Amino acid sequence: MVIDVNAYIGHYPFRKLRYKTAADLIGLMDRYGIDKSCVGSFNAVYYKDCMEGNLELLEEIMPHKERLIPFCVINPEYNGAREDFIKCVNELGFKGLRLFPMQQGYRLSGGDSVAILKLAAELKIPVHIPLLLEDLRGSHPLDVFSPIAADEIIRAALKSPETDFILSNEYLQYYSQEIEPVCTNRSGKFYYDICRVDCLNFSSLNELIKNAGIDRVVFGSGAVLQNIPVQFVKLHYLEKTADAAADEIEKIKSGNVVKLLNL
Repeated sequence: MVIDVNAYIGHYPFRKLRYKTAADLIGLMDRYGIDKSCVGSFNAVYYKDCMEGNLELLEEIMPHKERLIPFCVINPEYNGAREDFIKCVNELGFKGLRLFPMQQGYRLSGGDSVAILKLAAELKIPVHIPLLLEDLRGSHPLDVFSPIAADEIIRAALKSPETDFILSNEYLQYYSQEIEPVCTNRSGKFYYDICRVDCLNFSSLNELIKNAGIDRVVFGSGAVLQNIPVQFVKLHYLEKTADAAADEIEKIKSGNVVKLLNL
């Protein structure tokens, strides 16, 4: 089984997307052999009121609810953020939270953000932080100009010691090198998506696994913005040339996420 922790649907403000609906995403999943995807809404990232995008997401994925796992987007500094988040989890069935401090203009380690991070731990759901959405080298001038820094993530994590994090969309072998030694005593853990770990330098993936451990590396594609087949090249490398056992590959493909999300 393959579970993708890092997929999206909706309208992206900076370029036209060929695939943007739930049906489009399901088609891509079928093409590449992905069984389930954790999916969030681009609309929720860029709407003034995130909940409008979250509700649109639920309506869109309803015919595919056996395969698409909804993650909500919350802006911690928006009025009613706490109430919206609780409703998303307890009433609407969202299985994870995505935060976008760079896109929405708040500090991850700020008081409102930390309150939401702690609430996520109480609600027993992970917090997914896409450090970027697209490569900055081709970004629109109105898009973000840098990823979230590792030290900002560390500050937020130390203030919310029971919260589980998923990180995506950057060179996470470097982030894990900074995060893991400082956060090792937290009860909450960091999980690292392989999406933008360097495909041309396969030692990068080995370094990530060494830093975090095989139990905290997960499969993410970045669909529909990123190229899905590249992620399977990385798994093929681990299986064929890095002496990774079959059960270790299965942990990355799905096993680690199944445990994290209690699927």
